[in-house]
Amino acid sequence: MKVGFHPLARRELIAAALYLEGESGLGSAFLDEYERWEKVVCDHPESCPEIGMGIRKGILPRFKYLIGYRVRKSGRESEIRVLYIRHHAQNRIDWGDRG
Repeated sequence: MKVGFHPLARRELIAAALYLEGESGLGSAFLDEYERWEKVVCDHPESCPEIGMGIRKGILPRFKYLIGYRVRKSGRESEIRVLYIRHHAQNRIDWGDRG
């Protein structure tokens, strides 16, 4: 299964890694945790809870980041579409519009 990103979600992943690297030198550790999460979700795409309108929420527990994603199925191909990546303390906006 492949993983695609909403353009803003890709920027959020990079921004979080840069922020964590600058604050605590943990940017690489953050990306490692994200990659582990991604591998698990690729194997079990519906393992994270659905939070509405087909959007599921994954968690990077060490860093308390949330990942919103949607599973897209078309024929034999499936894709995980990452919609947002945010720290749990960030204000929620309408992430569903990122489809």
